[in-house]
Amino acid sequence: MKLLLDLADRHGVLPAVASNIHRLADRGQVLWNGDDKAQALWESVPGMILQRTGLCLALRQQAHEITQDFRQAALPVIVLKGYDFADRLYPHPSLRSFTDVDLLIPQSALAATRPRMEHLGYRPVVVAMKHPLGYGEEVWHRPQRSAGHVEVHTNLVNSPTLRRGVSVSFEDLQLTPADPLPHPSPAGTILIAAVHGAASHSFDRLQPLVDLTLAVRQAAGGLDEAWLKDALARTGAAKAVAMGLWLAYKLLGESRCRELARRLGLSRPPWLSRLALSRGVVLRGHARRDSFRRQWFRSTLKSR
Repeated sequence: MKLLLDLADRHGVLPAVASNIHRLADRGQVLWNGDDKAQALWESVPGMILQRTGLCLALRQQAHEITQDFRQAALPVIVLKGYDFADRLYPHPSLRSFTDVDLLIPQSALAATRPRMEHLGYRPVVVAMKHPLGYGEEVWHRPQRSAGHVEVHTNLVNSPTLRRGVSVSFEDLQLTPADPLPHPSPAGTILIAAVHGAASHSFDRLQPLVDLTLAVRQAAGGLDEAWLKDALARTGAAKAVAMGLWLAYKLLGESRCRELARRLGLSRPPWLSRLALSRGVVLRGHARRDSFRRQWFRSTLKSR
């Protein structure tokens, strides 16, 4: 039980796993077999979920304050992943946790956002990076009343070397008008989930694959597949989306992911890519023995 819950928490799917365990218990299935330690551990899970839910609510408030300020200053902005995915893709927002605020803006608006962030009490976070310049995000932290970091992105792909192969900017996304903010279209959520999972994490967590699967199921609405197909060619995201759809099919058993890949003209990822990110590699997360495989997969994204 401890291993199951630890893995679920690491992969960002603890609320969903807990919900399914509750269903099993409600059906009268024996879960503990007299194991008092396992039962005590299980009884601690609601507190863990409550803590994560509280963090998400605080992060929502931070995001609302920032985006409202940006809009008043006529600065375009959208929320990436986080509560946008939680609200639009999941049957209940509490099933999709997050630990920071991700915002996407046009590159041209970046300089204007800095005084706005400082006005709101945020300070830049200096992060040691491999390259001196060219990263697609700036990180901010508010010393008082801060639930977590705020990442202001000018590109979904942070690494300047990865952007040689795949690059998704504010202008690349298909947006849907909404109140108070526009948000990515249903097809845009597929692009974001797959590119984020591939470029930022090399699919070391199940959460991006769950996001992707729910988007493919049209939880956020019908897909503009023509736009998505064009976006894959325009942004260089074909490899990332092909791998994401293949992994979602293999790990989560969603045949609609395979069918969408075929309609988009995406072939199955090469066998070396499938070896690099096998089921075991994804499920093991950040296992040290898999680091070379993840690095190799990232290298494949650097060229179109």
